[in-house]
Amino acid sequence: MSKSEEKSKQYRDYREQCGIKDPVMLNEIEEAYFEGYHQAEKDLELMWKDIELIVNIDLDTNHEEAITGSRKNKEHYQEVLKRFKDLKHSNRKYRS
Repeated sequence: MSKSEEKSKQYRDYREQCGIKDPVMLNEIEEAYFEGYHQAEKDLELMWKDIELIVNIDLDTNHEEAITGSRKNKEHYQEVLKRFKDLKHSNRKYRS
C-alpha cells in the first residue's frame, strides 16, 4: 500500500468515526484526496528549467568561492538550495 493509499484509508476511517457513513460521499472525498495528492506531486516535480537554475546558482556560488578561497562543502550546497528555493518561490528569473 502506497503512502497516499495509507493516508486515504486513515482519513476514511476518521470520517467514518465522525459519522460520515454514505459510501458515495466517502468515495468522492477519497477521490478528491488522490487528485490533490497527485497534483501536488506534479507541482513539486523538478523540471529541466529547475536543474538549469540550480546549475547556474552553483556556478555563481563557485565564482564567489573562488574569490574568497573557500571550498565546496555542506554549507555551499545549503546556500545553493536556499537561493534556489528563494528564486522558485519568488518566481524571479535568475541571471545566467
